[in-house]
Amino acid sequence: MCYDTDDFPILLKQRHTVFTWIKVSIQAEIDMVESLHAVFYQNGFLHLFISDLFEKNGKQWFEIATYILQDDKFPQRKAKLLQDIWHLQAFDLCEIAEARFSAVKDPAADIDATNNLTIFWATDTIGIKLSDSEGPTEALPRGAAIISISPGQAFGLGIHPSTHLSIKALEVHSKPHMSILDVGTGSGILAITAAKLGSEHIVAIDIDEKIITGTQRNIDMNGCTDQISLHHASVSDISKQFDLVIANLSASIIIMNSKYLIRQLKPRGTLIVSGFLETQVHEIQRAVPQLTQVDEYQEHAWKALVFQAPN
Repeated sequence: MCYDTDDFPILLKQRHTVFTWIKVSIQAEIDMVESLHAVFYQNGFLHLFISDLFEKNGKQWFEIATYILQDDKFPQRKAKLLQDIWHLQAFDLCEIAEARFSAVKDPAADIDATNNLTIFWATDTIGIKLSDSEGPTEALPRGAAIISISPGQAFGLGIHPSTHLSIKALEVHSKPHMSILDVGTGSGILAITAAKLGSEHIVAIDIDEKIITGTQRNIDMNGCTDQISLHHASVSDISKQFDLVIANLSASIIIMNSKYLIRQLKPRGTLIVSGFLETQVHEIQRAVPQLTQVDEYQEHAWKALVFQAPN
């Protein structure tokens, strides 16, 4: 059995029962943020928070944390989590520190005391709040837009470099009058970003039906319901053309679907692609020979490219 932190007030107030919670925290390079989040989520930890972002050995790192109730299931859940993290380390080149386990009497109070990451700034004016609470908790720069994301099993926390680059590209290349297609929307973060930047006609699609409810919740929570139409669909299912298409996906998926991404572009339409490494740029460029590259963005080893369709 697993517990979300929404259960804390109820559990902690039950009479004649003393609960001990174990805080699980782990630090890793920022490139691992989505993968580690997925491992925790798949192990039944529904409340996760990013407690810190910091520099280490010239690279950006983060810390992710959650809680386990120390009951008779704790040893098995701990062993399974550590096994999955070990497998993640075995197949990835990024560094992950050893997981830490510490006893906590009041998880809710611990979150308030340790969670300093209220807003992560993807650009100077686009901030991400990893919470389902309404409104920012700090003074904002003039003209800033805050996107609230309730973390779930979908990709798109807003902290991974590929999402960060996509947001930067959208800030430059999306215009309020544009129609936009977000392919593989995940948490909906890029569609919501486009809406916050003023776009009123956005279609967001994803092939994973399990995430749609959570994605719609993020869209509604950010007040973008009238601007974004969400669908369980593949890009090959879409027949309409758009002024701008954005796809934050792996290189292999972008290449496999390149003809559909091109097909969905209006004449002189803009294609933004991200989710791949610098070493894969030439593969992406070769997959879209009909388009002209007009811009590029880089963060660490990750790239985003911007193309334009012909007349």
